[in-house]
Amino acid sequence: MEFKKNPRVDIHRKSNLYFNIGLLIALSWVTLAFEWTTYDDMSKIDLEINKANINQLEPVKVTTKVIAPPPPQPIEANVVKKKKTLAEEMEELEYEVDMTVDLEFP
Repeated sequence: MEFKKNPRVDIHRKSNLYFNIGLLIALSWVTLAFEWTTYDDMSKIDLEINKANINQLEPVKVTTKVIAPPPPQPIEANVVKKKKTLAEEMEELEYEVDMTVDLEFP
């Protein structure tokens, strides 16, 4: 049986090449989209508008405020209390324990 189609006109002959070219173009578009940077309009403001003339400025008067130190504490207030031993603390503690129990048997 003889083929009726010409092999040079086959549509599937270069399909792999066109598929790879399409992938390359899509990948380059995605890379370009991620690398694209945009800037706000606020960054384009001309800074020369608010420029002041330094020769016409008046000097600022600086006032110093003196803060007085607090008065010293009396020496008697700083007396260190003697620490008690555990035995002395136990003698000061007094416990009352009620040990009555009511039991009812059936």
